[in-house]
Amino acid sequence: MRSLSTAVLSLVAMALSSMTTYLTFFDARYTLTQAVASVQLQVQSGGGSSNGEKSAYYRYYPYPQIILSNRGTRPLVLSNVELVKSTNLETCIADESVEIPQARTFEAIIVEPGTVQQLPLELALPPVSAEALEGEEFDLQDDTALWCLKWTAFDPNGERQEPLTPAFTTEITFTPPEPGDRYPSTNVELDFPKGPTKLIARGWF
Repeated sequence: MRSLSTAVLSLVAMALSSMTTYLTFFDARYTLTQAVASVQLQVQSGGGSSNGEKSAYYRYYPYPQIILSNRGTRPLVLSNVELVKSTNLETCIADESVEIPQARTFEAIIVEPGTVQQLPLELALPPVSAEALEGEEFDLQDDTALWCLKWTAFDPNGERQEPLTPAFTTEITFTPPEPGDRYPSTNVELDFPKGPTKLIARGWF
């Protein structure tokens, strides 16, 4: 009877050891998600005139607050995040022809398993500028766009992935100058998705 109990305990110990080894070395599960908590927007505008010509410029700086969550057993690395303009207003399709300046260089971060963390971003939309002769109106076009985040992520095996997720939409309009003003005013209506979006995943989470 004692030998049977010893054998059973040995089998249980071997099973636990095997399970621990599997969880330590082979169980590489993860689900990295992001959600946009808020987006603040700053607008800079100005202009000038010279030799009978005038110019105006408008610069838009969005500041999204992103929430990252890694449900799994392995850390993940985010090495870069870029803003891209989508060619479709409903879904993210990158428009590589649009050059978008970076407001701030992104520093790589490690997202540990089982953690939730906040990621503030400082971004910039392509600037808008126009020129006109004195006494004439600026030709400024209203624009509606979907802006997306292009992530560069690496999993525990060093595999590179570049998911694209919606960040926010903008509706930029221009209003002719009021009497006494030289430049049109601009207004931006901004909206962003309220739910989480999966970036990369592996395993049964």
